[in-house]
Amino acid sequence: MKKPFHFAESLLNWYKNNARTLPFRNEVSPYAIWISEVILQQTRVNQGLEYYRRFMASFPNIKSLAESTEEEVLKIWQGLGYYSRARNLHEAAQQIMSLYHGQMPSSYQELKKIKGIGPYTAAAISSIAFQEVIPAIDGNAKRVFSRFLGINTPVNTSSGSVLIEKAAFSIIDPFQPGNFNQAVMELGAMICTPKRPSCTNCPLLSECIAYKENQIEYIPSKVKKRVVKERYIFYFVFYSKAEDMVQLIMHQRTRNDIWKGLYDFPSLEFNEAMNVQKVIESEILKQQFPYVKFAELQSINGPSKHILTHRMLWLYFLVYELSVMPHIENKNHIIYTLHEVLGLPLPRPIEIFLKEFIGKTILV
Repeated sequence: MKKPFHFAESLLNWYKNNARTLPFRNEVSPYAIWISEVILQQTRVNQGLEYYRRFMASFPNIKSLAESTEEEVLKIWQGLGYYSRARNLHEAAQQIMSLYHGQMPSSYQELKKIKGIGPYTAAAISSIAFQEVIPAIDGNAKRVFSRFLGINTPVNTSSGSVLIEKAAFSIIDPFQPGNFNQAVMELGAMICTPKRPSCTNCPLLSECIAYKENQIEYIPSKVKKRVVKERYIFYFVFYSKAEDMVQLIMHQRTRNDIWKGLYDFPSLEFNEAMNVQKVIESEILKQQFPYVKFAELQSINGPSKHILTHRMLWLYFLVYELSVMPHIENKNHIIYTLHEVLGLPLPRPIEIFLKEFIGKTILV
């Protein structure tokens, strides 16, 4: 194996000549680095850049983010998924204003005390913005290090993580830790990809153990993932066109579950597939939504499939028209005009359905 300095030297030379031009690399603002790292978690760069620009335009600094409402933050985040990230950013900004006088902490250990900032994000901020010598180990880094060193221990286990962390500390460039971490991430994203890596273009090829031993497709290894849980959600889209004003009944999700803080339609959920007609005729529907007896069923849409981490959602949309909006006792069910609904933070499937609903039902 090459000496650690030569690893870093080869990697940094490659990064200098091949790094993508990204807006958050033009500055070393810890706030910009923080926002970019959180947005790009579980998100492709091409998709994330649009959200990064939108988020920074709406909340250009910690103070503006802290002073916003959670609903405003979720609306800007709409469509990106993993909404707990947005809620954590909002809460963390308030924490920074309160405990750190509005200034992002500069050390890895202090950064980890902030809501939603884990080891990887803390390492990325502290190394890139403040040049702290600490490796930022994300999925890309685990793949690069495990392949280069031939580590067969599953990377999603504690023993695998310890091996990779020790290796990263021995290899990191002490003079350019920020650039080193970004170079590792870039190599993993552009060259050392999960499938069909471009090994012949890799600056580390000559000493890569996985390549030498023809183990690229087997490293990194992982323990088997959890079984995906299926959920069946029947949405009831109650709307009225009374007085030339379209109104809908919406529901805010307040439980610690998917899409917390976002708005969808009143619904019934099941853990197994259900016959649609039986759901329509069920007593639970009449009990939960007594005003359904005054509504006319207009259409049945679905099932449509929506995949989340460890969950597969099967969504049905049952559209009912009401002559007038009823009195609603459920405090989580709220009547909004269509214009107001479009300004609410919505899960992606609800946003997609509403666009079709407007075209098929409202604009006819």
